[in-house]
Amino acid sequence: LKERFGVSFPNELNKPQADKLIELLELRKTQLAKEKGKEPETVDDLREVDFGEWEGLSFDEICREFGEESKEWFANPNAFRFPGGESVEEFTSRVSAATERVVGREGTVAVVVHAGVIKVMICHLCGFGMDKMHSFSLSAASLSVLNDYKGLMVIRSVNDTCHLNAKGEG
Repeated sequence: LKERFGVSFPNELNKPQADKLIELLELRKTQLAKEKGKEPETVDDLREVDFGEWEGLSFDEICREFGEESKEWFANPNAFRFPGGESVEEFTSRVSAATERVVGREGTVAVVVHAGVIKVMICHLCGFGMDKMHSFSLSAASLSVLNDYKGLMVIRSVNDTCHLNAKGEG
């Protein structure tokens, strides 16, 4: 990352399975800001979806414990509300509005967020329907890079993980 983007991340991220991802999000943000001589900023509306009662459960646990609701989620994910949590529409609206505030700034903006937020940001910035956010997968600690060319958002990379292995391939 140092050579490619002029920043580096803590060594804990240099493994294929970033098991400390949640704890390291704040550390990554702070490290990146420090290297660039900036103060890190938290944008609360760029938090991951509120999964409610599903929070922390595995896919198998969700299917087992919330059988009918999980079927509804698969059938129409964009119209779904997580039990005790946020609706997908509320989530995408919140993240889209925050994205507009963040990308409207001058210069390069680095955003350290969860995969669901990245998917919404990409769909919003590129004019894709939110139904497309379920069409791509993002690995833990991956990088996605978009460039704004005079109002045209261009995707340079999505789910780049080459910084996670010793050979730089990913």
